[in-house]
Amino acid sequence: MATVLTVAASLLVAGAAGSAQADPKPAETPAVPSVTTFPRPEDPDAPLRAASEEAKKQNKPVPVEAAFTETSRVWAYPDGHFTTQSYGGPAQLKQADGSWAWLDPTLVEQDGILKPKLAKAGVQFSLGGDKPFVSMERSKGQKFALSWPTELPRPEVSGNVARYVDAAGKGADLVVTALPTGFQHDVVLRERPTGPLEFRLPVETTGAELTLTKSGGLSLVSPKGKTVMSAPTPRMWDNADPAGAGGPRRETKVKTSVETAGDQTVLVLKPDPKWLADPATRYPVTVDPTTTLGVTQEISIRSPNRGTGPGWVGRWSATPSTGETINRALMAFDTTPIAGRQVVKSTMQLTLLYDVVGCSQYQGIAAQRITSAWVANNTSWANQPSVTGEGRSLIDPCVLPRPKGSVWSWDLTTMTQLWASGTPNRGLMLSLTSESPVPKNYGEDFLFWSQGMGQNVPKLSVDWVLPPEIPTVTAESIDSISGND
Repeated sequence: MATVLTVAASLLVAGAAGSAQADPKPAETPAVPSVTTFPRPEDPDAPLRAASEEAKKQNKPVPVEAAFTETSRVWAYPDGHFTTQSYGGPAQLKQADGSWAWLDPTLVEQDGILKPKLAKAGVQFSLGGDKPFVSMERSKGQKFALSWPTELPRPEVSGNVARYVDAAGKGADLVVTALPTGFQHDVVLRERPTGPLEFRLPVETTGAELTLTKSGGLSLVSPKGKTVMSAPTPRMWDNADPAGAGGPRRETKVKTSVETAGDQTVLVLKPDPKWLADPATRYPVTVDPTTTLGVTQEISIRSPNRGTGPGWVGRWSATPSTGETINRALMAFDTTPIAGRQVVKSTMQLTLLYDVVGCSQYQGIAAQRITSAWVANNTSWANQPSVTGEGRSLIDPCVLPRPKGSVWSWDLTTMTQLWASGTPNRGLMLSLTSESPVPKNYGEDFLFWSQGMGQNVPKLSVDWVLPPEIPTVTAESIDSISGND
C-alpha cells in the first residue's frame, strides 16, 4: 500500500511539472511608433486671415491696415473675400503712430506761409510779397520754386486754391492749387487782353534741372537723369459752354521755353495773341503750365500730334479749318498688392469732371490694355503705346448719367486677372469706339477727374480670395516602421 501511494505522489509531481512547462511565454508589448511633427511654415497671409475672422465676428467689412500702401487699401469681408482699392498714385500716408491718413491738400496758414494739411511733397505758397509764390521740396535735397516778376498781393484762399487777384495785370489772376503730390499754377484771364502777353517766371532749383521734353512738356530732372517732377505740354482753354450750344471747349498750346543765363533760369510762356483775340474765344481763359510731382502715370493724347491733360476722351470738328481732333486717355493703377492673387472681380470707376453735353448714337468708350512701355510726359499721338483687345471693356456713355460728379464703371476683371497672374501692367487706354469721321461742326467730350487732381480720383476695386491655409504636417518616423529594412 505504501508503495502505491509513493508512486501516485510521484505521478502527481511529474504531472505538475509537465503542466508548468506547457504554459506559453507572456506576449510582448508592441513598440509605439515615434511621430515627427514638421515645422509649420510661416504664413505670409496671417494678418489677412486674422482680419477675415474679425470681419466674420463683427459681420461687417474691416480694414487690413497691415496690407495698406500709399497707393492702395485692403478690406476683409465676412464672406471670406477681400477687396483691394488701388489708385494711380499716392492717396494716403502712414503717420508716426502707424495709422494711415488720406492726403488732404486743403490750405492752412502756418508760420507766415500756406501749406496743405497733408501732402506727399513739402509744398508751400506765399502770402504775398516778393518771395517765391510756390516752393516744393522732396527728399534727398531736391527743391523747386517759382517766383513772379512783380510783388504779389495777399491771396484769396478757398480750400486748396490760392488766388492772387490781378497779379498778371488787370483782369488776370495767378491761381495756385495744392495737390496731394505737388501743385498746379494757372493764369486766369477774366477779360480779353488788349495786346500780346508774355509771362516770365523765375525758377529756383536744387538737385535738379528744369527742361522741356520731346513732346513739349516740362520735366525736372535729377543729375542722374531721373525725372522727379513733370507736367504735360502747357496749354490754354476757354470757358466751355455748359449747355453745349457753342460747341466744344476751345483749346490750344502755349508757346513755352526755358531760358538760362548763368545761374538764373526762367520759364517763359507766350499765349497765342491771335487765339486770344479771336471772337470765338469765350472768356475767362485759363493758361495752364501744370506742374506736379512725377508720381502718377496719366496723360491724354490728341491728334494729330500732342499730349494734353489727363482724363480726356473725345472727338470734334468745330470748323472746316480745324479738321478732326481725337482725344484718348492713358492711365495706370498700382496692382502690385494683388500679384499672385485669385481675382474674382475687378471694376474701374471714373468720375465726370464736367457735364456730358454730346453723345452720338452707337458711341462707346473702350478700355484696352496697353502692351508697350510709355512715359506720361513724353507720350503724344505720334508715339502712343500699343494696345490689345484681350480683356477689352466697353461702356455705352449715352445711357449713363451725364451730370458732372457721376461715376462711370468699367468691368476690368479679365484685364486684372492677367496682371495678377504675371502679365506686365503697363496701364490702359480709353478711346471712343467711333472716332472718325467726325461730323462737321460736331463734338463730344468726356472729361474725368485725374489722379493728380487729388479728389474724385480714378479707382480700381479688385475682389479676390486667399488660397487654403497651409496645414500642420505629421508623419511616422522611418526607423519606427516595422517590416521595412
